[in-house]
Amino acid sequence: MEAHRFTALRTGAVSGVATDVLAAEKVRRLAIIGSGAQAATQLDSCCAVREFEEISVYSRTLAHAQRFVDEAIVRHPGLRFSVAGSANECVGDADVVCCATGATSPLFDLEALPANIHVNAVGSFRPSMTELPAGLIDA
Repeated sequence: MEAHRFTALRTGAVSGVATDVLAAEKVRRLAIIGSGAQAATQLDSCCAVREFEEISVYSRTLAHAQRFVDEAIVRHPGLRFSVAGSANECVGDADVVCCATGATSPLFDLEALPANIHVNAVGSFRPSMTELPAGLIDA
């Protein structure tokens, strides 16, 4: 198996476990920021442990977000998908957020997050990278 695929599966599984243990039982909306292989396994794993109704996706490239949605609809035909125009819009009324990017600065404003939200952030794997706004962990 190719190492990148194995890493995506493993990382998705960890987010699924975290969502299962830490997210509210009753959820409606999942926000996914990013549209690559990591984002796909985040979606699949979170949907394995919670019954979402809506999935909002944001990517810096609109075409990438739309391609992600087109592929995800095939795997999850019962869910409603949408492409958000901004990261703040994407997380605005979410119950769970998954960030899977190579961002070097925060993806969204702290104020854009609803209260009592669960966030999985898997893209920041170097000290120079960050996906989350300052103060989120302290909040």
